[in-house]
Amino acid sequence: MIVGIDPGQHGALAFFDPAKGWIVVDMPVVGNKLNAAGLRDLLTGFAVERAYLEFATTHPHDGRLGAFRYGGLWYSIQAVLSCLDIPFELINPGTWKRHYHIRRADKEKSRQLALELFPAMAGKLARKKDHGRAEAMLIAHYGAKRAP
Repeated sequence: MIVGIDPGQHGALAFFDPAKGWIVVDMPVVGNKLNAAGLRDLLTGFAVERAYLEFATTHPHDGRLGAFRYGGLWYSIQAVLSCLDIPFELINPGTWKRHYHIRRADKEKSRQLALELFPAMAGKLARKKDHGRAEAMLIAHYGAKRAP
């Protein structure tokens, strides 16, 4: 089992097992902080062998507080993965998006591509705000294709 992780308060985790398919869940957050125990329980509940985590980037319009919170959440995800001894690879957003021909900030294109690639997951990707789920799936898919 592998997991793709789109970090952030509105991010998601996409677990993929070739024998069982996809399980997609929203990032476990409470307020604007990661629920580290919830993330731990998710990861141990699915016996994850490898994780692909999107490399955190901030934008000038994010503001200092937003960037600080996002970075804290991102490093907390890494800490949980490390404590569970789950090997992870950081995936640059520009790299995986370029692979799928997605413009940097085009969240809707990510959702539509995930719907095309994984039509059985339409129920989990039905709303425009499900782009975090779609991006987590695409990160997992990209990481798995690159794995030896």
